[in-house]
Amino acid sequence: MAAEFVVTESKKPRVEEPEFLTNRCVLCGAPFSAKDPATTPDLTKIHSLFAACSERKDEVGLRLLAKQSSIVDGSVTIRYHRHCRSTYTSKLHLKRNADKQVKTGETQSSSSEYNRTTRSSLPLNTSD
Repeated sequence: MAAEFVVTESKKPRVEEPEFLTNRCVLCGAPFSAKDPATTPDLTKIHSLFAACSERKDEVGLRLLAKQSSIVDGSVTIRYHRHCRSTYTSKLHLKRNADKQVKTGETQSSSSEYNRTTRSSLPLNTSD
């Protein structure tokens, strides 16, 4: 007796998840709230976000760059917290990220050193 195998289609069609959820920040992944409302990018200024994505080369940036043309033409909508975008595109944070990548060997680009003085890095003045 030969066994028959019948291949049937799944009754439940697969639903593809959207690339970017509109109820969460595309940069940090946290949901929006009254304290942290959503911001939709101004398409005339979005190129600075893509420039930061190109420089960072992290998971978030690569996902955004992969959909760059769709985001620019408006067929894909992204939303983020205002402070997340400001931190993500900040020159200081971009510099730190580049230095971190050089330190860990993730990229071969050269990086100039920057010095940041904080109170904890200053010598104690104990001569009173």
